[in-house]
Amino acid sequence: MKTTKLLALFATHGAGAQTLLDGAVRIDDAVVTRAHDKLFVSMEIDLGDLRLGSDREVLLTPRITAGELSAPLPAVTVAVTRKDHREVNKVVTTSFRLIAILAIPAGVGLSVLAGPILLLLYPARQETALAATYHLQMLGIASIFVCVMLLTNSIMQAHGRVNWPIITMLIGGAVKVGINYVLVGNPKVNIKGAPIGTLACYGLIALMNLVIVHGLLEKKPNYLAIFAKPVIASAIMGAAARASHGLLGRFLYGGYMKESLCTMLAVGIAVVVYLILVITMGMITKEDLRMVPHGAKLAKLLRL
Repeated sequence: MKTTKLLALFATHGAGAQTLLDGAVRIDDAVVTRAHDKLFVSMEIDLGDLRLGSDREVLLTPRITAGELSAPLPAVTVAVTRKDHREVNKVVTTSFRLIAILAIPAGVGLSVLAGPILLLLYPARQETALAATYHLQMLGIASIFVCVMLLTNSIMQAHGRVNWPIITMLIGGAVKVGINYVLVGNPKVNIKGAPIGTLACYGLIALMNLVIVHGLLEKKPNYLAIFAKPVIASAIMGAAARASHGLLGRFLYGGYMKESLCTMLAVGIAVVVYLILVITMGMITKEDLRMVPHGAKLAKLLRL
């Protein structure tokens, strides 16, 4: 196994590279410092699984991103630098599709089963858990917009628009403060106004970012085609989760154990229903799975 210390100098707007070979190269302990318009990156690169022997170009770069939602940033940067608009559209569309497939059902499931999930986590404080149900229902939907915001932020950064995400977040933050001031200060609404402000904040940011991304790309992404199927499948999944939880509650007996079992079984049923819908509705392709860890194995498992 070969491990080497690498000190790289990147121009702030000139670094365009991509980590290839499906994770064969692992980068750890990246430390970033900035001096004027330069980024100094110190990192550990594990080349243990890298097999050379072809004339294929290998480009290595640390992914200085905000988690897996920003994973497409290097690929988009490379395509933008090469002015390969078709590749940009392909990577962006695939990224949006993966986010929609993962984030929308997660948010819907969290919202639909908000009460049972809180009772599962806080059995000794049932009144408090029930009182917080409304908040989690709203925040579950808001989490979808958070995921879209993170992805669109990375796309804007890949196009060199590093300040635009800050501007949209400031606008969204101002909206949240304004809504909170009006609703939370109203005795009839009170604390229930806080999640409304959060939902409006991230919903507005996501909408503005989507409009900006649409304007940046030469080949425009079809948002309706990207989001329609995941929304429909998530709605069906949410209905299945809610119905199964109610039906199981009628047949099972007991206190906390009954509620816990109903909740866990409802989540399991929802997952199965959604996976079936993903496959039958053709929402994901083999190319899409290549962008996620162990995507090749998942593609084989799903027979894509």
